[in-house]
Amino acid sequence: MKKIGVITLIGTLLILGAFSVITFSKDRTVDEVLQAVMDKYEVQGYIVGEEPATIDIDVCSEEEIEKVATYMKSNLSDEDLNHYDIEVFSGWEDKLEKRG
Repeated sequence: MKKIGVITLIGTLLILGAFSVITFSKDRTVDEVLQAVMDKYEVQGYIVGEEPATIDIDVCSEEEIEKVATYMKSNLSDEDLNHYDIEVFSGWEDKLEKRG
């Protein structure tokens, strides 16, 4: 009986710990998440715009686009995700041509 109680307690603590880590990771600011992206991936640069509310991230290779986009969506708060339109691409020239 004692073992079941201990196992249940440990399981509950592990679940709460995992939930805390997930919640904590979503509490980072946009700047903190972008700095982590710069440290983790090959990023040439980024721009955070307020009007319109966008985050443009220029990565060095097209292989990084999906990884960076996934990282941003996993680490920004729901509020930031609703506020900003995030675009990850490779090459400012291509992006400017598409807008022009």
